[in-house]
Amino acid sequence: MADSNRVSLRSVRESVWGETPASPAMTALRITGESLKYQVRTARSNEIRPDRMVADIPQVGASVSGDIGMELSHGAADDFLMAALFAEDWQAVAISADDIAADAGGGRFTSSLTDFIAEGITQGQWVRVGGFATAGNNGFFRVIAVAADEIAVSPAPAADESAGATIGLNAATIRNGVTPHSFTLERGLTDVGEYFAYRGCLLTGARLTIQAGQIATASFGVIGRDAAVAGSSIAASVTESPASAVLNATRNVASIREGGAELAGPNFARSLSLNLANNLREQMAVGSFGAAGIGLGQFQATGQIETYFGSRALYQKFLDGSDSALSVRLADSAGNALILDLPRLRFTDADVMASGPNEDVMARLSFEAIRHPSEGFAAAFHRFAA
Repeated sequence: MADSNRVSLRSVRESVWGETPASPAMTALRITGESLKYQVRTARSNEIRPDRMVADIPQVGASVSGDIGMELSHGAADDFLMAALFAEDWQAVAISADDIAADAGGGRFTSSLTDFIAEGITQGQWVRVGGFATAGNNGFFRVIAVAADEIAVSPAPAADESAGATIGLNAATIRNGVTPHSFTLERGLTDVGEYFAYRGCLLTGARLTIQAGQIATASFGVIGRDAAVAGSSIAASVTESPASAVLNATRNVASIREGGAELAGPNFARSLSLNLANNLREQMAVGSFGAAGIGLGQFQATGQIETYFGSRALYQKFLDGSDSALSVRLADSAGNALILDLPRLRFTDADVMASGPNEDVMARLSFEAIRHPSEGFAAAFHRFAA
C-alpha cells in the first residue's frame, strides 16, 4: 500500500504545450500536499431499451485540475511564481561599480559611468544595495524613477556619501504579463513504483498566506490537458529544489510597507493573504478528447490584510476609495529575500467590529491590485540571493 510520506512531485517546463520534453530534466518540488486529478467525463446513453438497462457510458472528455501546496522558502517556488504571473522570465540585475554615490536630499543614487538603464534597472523594481560605509545607505530600495546616471528610490538613502567604494546593486524581478508557461508534472508513489504524469499544466493562480505564529505558505492551482500512468518515472534526471530554510511570519517578515511607509503600531498586522487569478478556461473542440487549448483570462490580484485597530488610517482609505500600495519582504537567516510588491491597490471591503468580550478589535481590509499607470504592472516578485 502506498504511503503519502513516500510521494514525490516533480516538474519540467514544456516548450510545446501538452508535450513532455524528450529526456526530461525534472525538478523535485518541496510540497506539503497535492490534489492533482485527471477527470474523465462520461455521458450515459439515452437509448431506450425494453430491458430497461443502460446501453453504454462512453468517455466524452477529460481534463487535469488540482492544487499544489508548499511552504515558502528561497528558490523553491521560483518557476511557479513566474508561471502564476505569466511573466516572461526573471529579469536579473547585478551591478558592481565604484562610481556610485548616495544623495540623501535628492532621494537617489547617482553614477558617473554606470548606465542604470543599460544595466536593466526599471521603474518599480526593488534593488538591494551594499558597500556604502553608512549603514542606512545599504539595504532594500524601491526604484521610483530611473535615468542613465541616477535612480530615485524609496526610502531615500540615509546620508550623502561620495563614490569610491565598490557598490553592489542586485535584484531579480518578475511582473504580471502575458507569457504562458506549461509544465509536465509527475507524482511518484515511490514505495510501490507507480508514476502519474500530468501534461499541459498551466497555473490558474496562486494563494500566499502569512499569519502570525505560522509558517508562510503558498498554494498553486493547476489546469491541464491529459495524464498517463506508468511503472517507472519519465525523468531522465532529477534536480532537487534549493534546501533553503522555511520562512515563517515571526522571524522572517523583515518589512511590511503600506502606502510607501512601514506598517507598524498601533496598526500591527496579524495576517496577510494574496490571491492571484488568471481566469483560465478549457477550450474544448470536436475530435479532441482533452482540451484543445487553454484560454487566458483577465489577471486579478486580490487579498486581505488583518490588523489590530489602533487608528483609522487604513479604514479612512477604504472610505475615501483612495489608492494605496503594499509590499512585504521575507528574509531568511542566510540573507536570502523575497519581496511581494503591489504598487497600486484599492481597499474594496473593510470591517471593524467587536465580536465578543476579552478580544482585540481587529480591522480586516480586502483589497485588489490595479495597473500602475507609469510602472505598467499590478503585481511583482523580487528575489535576492545571499
